[in-house]
Amino acid sequence: MLTIYKEAINTLVAEMENHRNDVMVILAGYENEMLGFINSNPGFESRIKYKVHFDDYTEDELWQILNNLCKEQDLIIEDEGIREKLEAVFATSQVVHTLGNGRLVRNILDEAITKKSQKLKKDNKNIEDLTYKEINTLKASDFDIDFETLT
Repeated sequence: MLTIYKEAINTLVAEMENHRNDVMVILAGYENEMLGFINSNPGFESRIKYKVHFDDYTEDELWQILNNLCKEQDLIIEDEGIREKLEAVFATSQVVHTLGNGRLVRNILDEAITKKSQKLKKDNKNIEDLTYKEINTLKASDFDIDFETLT
């Protein structure tokens, strides 16, 4: 058992036992890692009364998350080709659960914004000469990123 697990579990068990009417412990994480954490102490699992599993987001939900994040940041998605480009990445996030698929969408968007900014800077355009739409529209080329680095 990892030392950090042991220390964390011992602390949690002591607090849960000493303050059973006053404390609530919420554990969250990837399913397999959480099972390893909980099972690393034989008495720990019996103290956990409720377990809630949340399914990963679907590809459509991930697309909606991207759209919502863009809306919050006043960004416009030029849909031509972007959705198709991201569908394969979103499908992979359904299989490779360590991608943290909601976080993956934020990372993809952050990377696209960075790429867009670098492109504007490289083009040596004066910010005052750019329109709102030019600055705030993300194109498919802004999503030409190395998705492997986002995990």
